[in-house]
Amino acid sequence: MSKKERGRPMCSHQVHVIPEYREIPDMEKLGKALIAIAASIAEKKKAETASSAVNTTDSKAVPAAQPTEGRAA
Repeated sequence: MSKKERGRPMCSHQVHVIPEYREIPDMEKLGKALIAIAASIAEKKKAETASSAVNTTDSKAVPAAQPTEGRAA
């Protein structure tokens, strides 16, 4: 064994993910996944509309102070 072969390899090996196809998919798992995706999309849209509503109502407000980034005030 040479010096180059000893120890930890310099890079990781490639990983291949192979999907497992099934004749009958698990509909319960698929349904839960689709509901979770729909809920996350709805939350994102709700947050975007809430932030845009706040931005339009605060357009005449005084701008907030800039952060000091760790410096003493």
